[in-house]
Amino acid sequence: MPSGTLPLPAALWAVALLAACSAPPPASAPPSGEVAVIEANRRAGAYLRSGNLETAARYYREAVRLAQSVEDAEGTVEKASKELESLFGESSGR
Repeated sequence: MPSGTLPLPAALWAVALLAACSAPPPASAPPSGEVAVIEANRRAGAYLRSGNLETAARYYREAVRLAQSVEDAEGTVEKASKELESLFGESSGR
């Protein structure tokens, strides 16, 4: 091995350590209520993309219900309401 070069495993470790140092710190997890809203929205979107509109609407309604119990949830409620209106042409019952 020529002088001044690292063996391959050591070089890989060096690259991994440098990448870890430059990565931003992990974001703190959202509160559990917000996680439930995010999960309901995620599921609703998946059902919407698969064409299962009734199940998507059910999850969007669940997201609205959960969001109403989470502080500062107005944006999520509005998004879910708009999705419901686009699916069924009606308001979400608010």
